[in-house]
Amino acid sequence: MTALVLWKNGELLVGLRQQGPYRVAPNTGRMVRMARDRSDPSSLSNDHVRCLFHARNGTLWVGTANGLDYHVPTTWSFTAQDIFGDDRSDDEDLFFHRVEADGEHGVRIFSSGGFFVQDSIGAGLHHEPFDHEGRALQPTVIAADHHGVPIVGTEYGIARMAVNGGPLKAALEPSNEYLTYALGGMYQVRGISADTVRGRPVFVIATLGFGVQVVDANTQVVIGAAMPPSAKKLNTLSLVNSMAKSADGRYWFGSSGGLFSWQRDQPLVTPAASDTGTVVADDFFAPDEDVRQVMLLNDTVWAVTKSGALLCIVDDRLHRYSAPSWMRTAMHGIAADALGHLWITTNDGLLRFDPTDNTFLHVPVNDGQRFRKLSTAITALPDGRMAFCADNTLLTFRPEDFDRLPALPAAYLTDASAAGKTLKVHDGEVVLSYRSSVIDIGVSALALGHPQALLLEYRLDGVEDEWRTIGMSESIRYAGVPEGTHRLLVKVRDGFGRVGPEQLLLTISVNAPFWKRWWFYAIIAAMASSGAYAWSRYRLLQALKLQSVRNRIASDLHDEVGSSLSSITIGSQLAAQLTTLENEQVKKLLARIGETSSESLRSMSDIVWAIDPKNDQGEALVKRMRRIANELLESKGIDVSFSVSGGLEDLKLPMNARKEIVLIFKEAIHNVSKYSGASIVQVSLHRRNGTLAMSVKDDGKGFDPDLHPDGHGLGSMHRRATSLGSTLMLTSAPGLGTLVGVEVDLARIRD
Repeated sequence: MTALVLWKNGELLVGLRQQGPYRVAPNTGRMVRMARDRSDPSSLSNDHVRCLFHARNGTLWVGTANGLDYHVPTTWSFTAQDIFGDDRSDDEDLFFHRVEADGEHGVRIFSSGGFFVQDSIGAGLHHEPFDHEGRALQPTVIAADHHGVPIVGTEYGIARMAVNGGPLKAALEPSNEYLTYALGGMYQVRGISADTVRGRPVFVIATLGFGVQVVDANTQVVIGAAMPPSAKKLNTLSLVNSMAKSADGRYWFGSSGGLFSWQRDQPLVTPAASDTGTVVADDFFAPDEDVRQVMLLNDTVWAVTKSGALLCIVDDRLHRYSAPSWMRTAMHGIAADALGHLWITTNDGLLRFDPTDNTFLHVPVNDGQRFRKLSTAITALPDGRMAFCADNTLLTFRPEDFDRLPALPAAYLTDASAAGKTLKVHDGEVVLSYRSSVIDIGVSALALGHPQALLLEYRLDGVEDEWRTIGMSESIRYAGVPEGTHRLLVKVRDGFGRVGPEQLLLTISVNAPFWKRWWFYAIIAAMASSGAYAWSRYRLLQALKLQSVRNRIASDLHDEVGSSLSSITIGSQLAAQLTTLENEQVKKLLARIGETSSESLRSMSDIVWAIDPKNDQGEALVKRMRRIANELLESKGIDVSFSVSGGLEDLKLPMNARKEIVLIFKEAIHNVSKYSGASIVQVSLHRRNGTLAMSVKDDGKGFDPDLHPDGHGLGSMHRRATSLGSTLMLTSAPGLGTLVGVEVDLARIRD
């Protein structure tokens, strides 16, 4: 033993080193262990108790090997009373069917062990067995027959209450070959009502397995089933779990096949006719829902389902309300308090539903020990309390105790670590390297006065959209947080299902690797700019060098070769004039030398023009072409017209392109001069859509291109057009003149 304190109701609380605390009643010696429950986050964190401290406000502090725990008794708003008291049998686990008020302050419990009755608040419960021939009948519902005599529906038939301890008697004896409800048979009753159908006294009996039977009260004969008039089959709705009757005599039944109603003026479905027809929507609601219990509140029908839905029917219109998504639990029973709130038993405590705003409040039913899964047994007592049963215990509470709830605390950061090393938090921010972007974050919230441990909803903004949920004792872990700055957002959720405001808990910044930093991009950009500048400078220097070479070549050709050819031409002409010989061969030879040198001089002039950088602009090209046309055609009396468009004068052409275009043009003009016999020549130069089009058209005699494939310099023009990446266009016919042209893609021509 490590500690001892005085607990409530005269009990002692004893702390043991390895088995946790024990509640000890000195007068009886009874000991109840308060051990740790791993499935319960609100239980002790460890069974190794080191110390106990009972504060004046009633709070119990427990020091354990795993930290400090506390218990605030005022958070437990329920009064729990063991049904067996000191005579508890650990081998008997009661199943509860129903709980009802018994007098102004009394309670009657319908269970698998018979009746348990409490006569007044705080009094012990006394047991009233309900057996027949050695079998516990398990009472499920109580009603009165047409003479006011109590009859009890059970799991094994219908019986009359025993008087003065006498033996039970069957209330109804079957006299029908279809169904049986004798005592001892498997006839599970879920509702009984004495009624009159068309002047005939009957019992309306809802059963789990046989549907809703209507039995003649005098003859004990089953005269039919109270079903929707056109139900497909009797067994479709045979598993009836609950029955309720409205003030106007309309019955409502909750079954494993849905919720349906029946009115006394509707016909009964007989076994022989139960296999035909279809379901009628006016009488059938929520098909395929497993309805566990039905309750009437004024003119409204309420029902709960196994899937966790609350159904409401007003004026035969169905409304559905789903439990909070985080609960995902089955509903079992339903009852209304004096304020009109609905209280629903579930697999995880109670739900309170407010019909004025259609909101749910989760009410934990957990004293840190055992109360979890509830049953259908819940009711409102005349004194305003609510009563329900779970785990061999009767629990009561006052609904107004949950009108004022403890405030929701804010979450706060306790620690942050990466790879086992504590991280420094500065102004709410931690900085991580991209190599260690795994982070563990501890969070807590001070929650004195809350019945259950708080939960934390969290989300890393910019990384995920959905909220995750953990307990406050767990750590938030992220593995592989991406580069950048992210906000860790959290919300506190308490045991009542309330969610606090969104909080910024921590800013997480993950540094990118150096090759993704801005300065690295700046360096790369600077290097790229320097490289581009160096390359442009190199290209400029090379262009300048090329231009210098072209200038020198053009100057040398003009000064030396041009001078030499001019001298040869002049010399041959003088020799022809001065010779006294009458030899025709000598004259022809001298004439030929003169013509060849003149032609060479003209060709060289064209080459020099093409090489000279001063002639790179399109304006120089147009002037050269005009000069060539005038030199070759004016002496023949041929008129020449030029059409130039598209800003050709501003076009800068590479040397080789200029040369080839000029030579194609010169050859075409030469052919016109020598062979066409034309009187008019039209020259066209157009720049459009990234191309340069040049054509020469005459009105001469023309020719057949097929008969002269290589004549008139055509082969040379074809080769030059091909070198420009184009095709020579030639159109001609005898008597129709000739058209020669070429269209050059300016983007494809380079020096």
